[in-house]
Amino acid sequence: MPAPIITVTLNPALDKTVVIENFEPAKTNRSRVVSYEPGGKGINVAKFLHELNYPVIATGFLAGHNGILIKKALQERGILADFIAVEGETRINLKVIDPVKNTETEINENGFIVKKEDLTALEQKLDALLARSRLLVLSGSMPAGVPGDFYATLIHQGQRHGVAAVLDAEGEALEHGLAARPLLVKPNKYEAETLLGEQIFTPEDAARAGIKIRQAGAEMVVISLGALGAVAVDGHQALWAQPPRLAVGSTVGAGDAMVAVLARAICEGNGLAEVLPLAVAAGTWLAARRTGPQKSISLETMVRQVQVMPIKTRSAR
Repeated sequence: MPAPIITVTLNPALDKTVVIENFEPAKTNRSRVVSYEPGGKGINVAKFLHELNYPVIATGFLAGHNGILIKKALQERGILADFIAVEGETRINLKVIDPVKNTETEINENGFIVKKEDLTALEQKLDALLARSRLLVLSGSMPAGVPGDFYATLIHQGQRHGVAAVLDAEGEALEHGLAARPLLVKPNKYEAETLLGEQIFTPEDAARAGIKIRQAGAEMVVISLGALGAVAVDGHQALWAQPPRLAVGSTVGAGDAMVAVLARAICEGNGLAEVLPLAVAAGTWLAARRTGPQKSISLETMVRQVQVMPIKTRSAR
């Protein structure tokens, strides 16, 4: 059994998804509940790694009754959950899907407030977990009370144990995290644009952005571009992986599925060229299987439909 991947979720959520046909703001809408799911980006990564049959331990913070429900749901799936309990209540994130208008609306709560002693407790727990892990995955937003450089602190903590980090964050957390030199970062288009202060219109733009983000500290960069797929940049090449055109349902967790595939590939020693088609296919497959005529398509079939093309840049180094 390989050493497990550790996923850290600082701001988890209980994801409630409802379907409302012809959803209209400022009016009474009738809904049907589709699901309650343990959520938060790191938890989503852990769930998909478990689907890929790769050992994973999910940690971070949980609070209140919703936190108990999340931990129980993970344990029932066979996912090791080793969280720090904090005061307050874990947030509920509401996803409203309108299949008629083909829209998805998210209403996310703020969640609990983390204290300094909670941060210390998590670092102590990670010291024990990192001693026997292969990779550290840091994903998602930070709750109130967590300093903007905390992901950077955890990246350095992993490095002291010889464990590299994958970072999926935005804003200040991404900026500070890059300075700590993670192995891989996976911003989406908006997060990369915000970080660099420039717009991305094409895969070529994304490749140039990836080079700049590498220069800021990451060894590898994968920028997800929604329906356009993703662009990956390392020290040798820039690649664009384009998924098949499909009607998809909810895209919740699609980027986290990509992170899970990339994390497993790193642990198995595979390069970006080998794993990028699977990473892009995983995100598209997760969204497509929720609804529509493609929901029965297999992941293997979708991987074969992903096209990977090199992008010429002045330098990927």
